[in-house]
Amino acid sequence: MSDKKIHEVELLAKLIKTVGDEHHVSQVLDLGSGQGYLSRILAFKHGMRVLAVDMSEIQTKGAERFDQRAIKALSISGNKNNNDNDDTISVSQENLKHVTEMVTPDNVGQVLSRWTVNQEDKNNDWIVCGLHTCGDLSTSMFRLFAESNQIKWLVNVGCCYHFLSEDGPQPGFPMSDGLKKKGYQLGNSARVLACQSPSKWTDPIIGQQSFNQYFYRAVLLHTIVDKGLAKKAPPIGMIKRKKTYLQYYQTAMKRLDYGSEVITEEEAEEYYQLYKDQHVDKQIIVLWTLRVLLAPVLESLILIDRWIYLKSLVESTDSKNKGVWMWPLFDSLASPRNMCIVVSK
Repeated sequence: MSDKKIHEVELLAKLIKTVGDEHHVSQVLDLGSGQGYLSRILAFKHGMRVLAVDMSEIQTKGAERFDQRAIKALSISGNKNNNDNDDTISVSQENLKHVTEMVTPDNVGQVLSRWTVNQEDKNNDWIVCGLHTCGDLSTSMFRLFAESNQIKWLVNVGCCYHFLSEDGPQPGFPMSDGLKKKGYQLGNSARVLACQSPSKWTDPIIGQQSFNQYFYRAVLLHTIVDKGLAKKAPPIGMIKRKKTYLQYYQTAMKRLDYGSEVITEEEAEEYYQLYKDQHVDKQIIVLWTLRVLLAPVLESLILIDRWIYLKSLVESTDSKNKGVWMWPLFDSLASPRNMCIVVSK
């Protein structure tokens, strides 16, 4: 794992383990488990029983391969510790099961039944969790929590607000009755902006790299429109950071499926130098700085909408543990999408 992923997984797993220990819940449903990083820490380090569910069989099979590598590595480490008269690490696959499935309120009972529960354990409650669940996966998890009698706790850190749906019978935004009644819509631009992080740009190197990419994209898209290749700027999508405009141009042109003769490298460089001389790059820095300062406001709107929805959901329950909590769990510089929601019903 990267340092960022280690930071996130360690903290979230510790939180889930604490919730489980305090309320005698040992079973975890990890939705959107991907390569299983969080699931393995919960199962192998904290001894929880984890059902890791992902819609992609490629992800599930990859997670199972990582499991075997982790078991082998931890077993070797355990033997070394035992030789040194330390505690032996005991790791097995029994605590972790991977399933390729799309979980819905209609089939969640069947999915959970795939876990062989210890018959002596009378507590059949579950914690549902997700680390950086993308777009509507977070809101689907909230609705699953609302409709399942077996799932008593929810721990979630969401991300990718630009993938939230705003239409249909169960949109990803808004969820709360208040905003629904107002017919409130964010729109794609606002949802994309909500994913930005001002704290990340306090690092001058990272900030300058980001500004360069925005300038590169602006130059290329303006060139495409100016050359009459499109009536409006086509979507390019995310491109890995490039050191020079020429590298960015070459990657983007391949993605857009334009031939190299449509805009030659010489023309591309001329357009770039023209706008550089006109200090357009400086104007973009000002524009994006002002835009990114609005990002926390937009993200807060999405998060508060979720908090209000979940608050109204648990208020009708009789549990003495009911409640909704939300706070920044991760270091914002290391992981900008750091807001964790914990719910009990």
